[in-house]
Amino acid sequence: MKAGRLWYCDRMQLRVYANVSLGGVITPADGAGGTLGSYWVPSLPTTQPGITLTAGRKGTQARYIRLQIPALSIDTDNYYGGSGNGAIEALLEMDGLSWHVLTNPSILWRVSWSAMRLYRDGVQVWSLGAGSYSDQLTCGRMAPTGLPLFGVPPTLSASCQALMPQAADCSIPQDSMDTYTDVGPHTVTVQGGWRWRETSSSQWVESPVRLSMVSPPGPSDCQCQTPSMSWPSATTTWDASLYATIGGTGGGAFSGYRREMSVTLVPDLPRAVWRQNPDYGALWVRGGAPGASHLGEVQAHRCAGQDQPNSDCSGSETTVVYTPATQMLSVAEYGSGAIDEPLALPLFAPYSTESYVYTLAPWPTNCSVLRKVAYPALQDKSQAMPALRPQDDLACYIDTRANPHWSYLYWFPPPVSNPDEPLHDWEWPLDGQRVLSDDYWIPLRTQWLHHPSLPSSPDWRNLLHWAPLKESPFREVLKNDYFPVYTSWIGVSRH
Repeated sequence: MKAGRLWYCDRMQLRVYANVSLGGVITPADGAGGTLGSYWVPSLPTTQPGITLTAGRKGTQARYIRLQIPALSIDTDNYYGGSGNGAIEALLEMDGLSWHVLTNPSILWRVSWSAMRLYRDGVQVWSLGAGSYSDQLTCGRMAPTGLPLFGVPPTLSASCQALMPQAADCSIPQDSMDTYTDVGPHTVTVQGGWRWRETSSSQWVESPVRLSMVSPPGPSDCQCQTPSMSWPSATTTWDASLYATIGGTGGGAFSGYRREMSVTLVPDLPRAVWRQNPDYGALWVRGGAPGASHLGEVQAHRCAGQDQPNSDCSGSETTVVYTPATQMLSVAEYGSGAIDEPLALPLFAPYSTESYVYTLAPWPTNCSVLRKVAYPALQDKSQAMPALRPQDDLACYIDTRANPHWSYLYWFPPPVSNPDEPLHDWEWPLDGQRVLSDDYWIPLRTQWLHHPSLPSSPDWRNLLHWAPLKESPFREVLKNDYFPVYTSWIGVSRH
């Protein structure tokens, strides 16, 4: 078994803090708290939970924390802290954390650690010794989100729970004498994130996070209350802050409300491919990337009359952040060009927030309004390389927009389906005869910078000194999943 280490840190920390207040008559169904959870994508149609850290309060029980890592069969159950309302913090430390790629007999990710420790309010309550994880079924997808446990970076979320009175739309008659009890109010403020340090004497790395949020539309002509919005905040992967609430006022009618939110702590890091040689020239192919938008929605209706259809006041708005990036072929020379553009774009962190209000009362005063907005909503994933197109939209965003280096390869003519067909003008023949890139151009580490789709072809050969190409341990992965020859990724990627 051969293994190459890709990344190592002396220590990583994951933290979630919840300041909980449960009000009114508290039932077992009531609760509030926060979670910090990651996942990964072992195959294009599937996802796998990574690490989930929870802090909060449920019913009349004491405040608690919990750690779950299903792939490692870890579920600590609840560790309880102080009783009643107040704050509680869960902190997970992972020492000697590293990711390797196993190359024999097959390509697999492996994650290892020297120790794990879980703290409740600064007091250690659980530990685990050194270990590792690699599995043929869940660690074989070579893509950013294929990284076990952490492929999709942790999402911090805040929510509250309560039993809220419900009734069929427009079903309460005018002479109803029903009464409703108050619910809550329950609230929670959640803070947390993740960070790491390279050595025991290093500063903590708390990478920058860029948030951009758009307000969703309100209801039109509903004559219903428009709920106000609350927003997540974060400037680094360590300092995110969220808020959630639920409750309602009873009596002869009931007016209820709910707010909750989340943010995925994806760092906004500088990305580029630097050409060190002023004479640099190579033929690059860039996979595309989906467009991404804020999707704001309002789902609203008002009772038009008892047992009558609702008057619907719903709507949606999209605010474009990125337009779809198409596949591109270009001769890359010294300095950046059009093919580099996705590398230079800022990266916005995914988030969601929603606010809901409703009224139960004798018709015609029943109203229900849910406003929500989420990012990213993706458009046109088809331009991305097949290996970077998981069904999960957030994962596709991470694979492409957050990690654009994975979409850049050296281009060589792919094999034709019928070896007897005439030469194409995009092929690179030798003495007028077709040759396979894997048999000639790639072993020689050279490209003929020619393609009919280029605005101008320099028509000269280069020499790819440092590209691993056919000698790369990833050669079969690249050929099967990315591009049908033994090519390699451009340069040295951050991830």
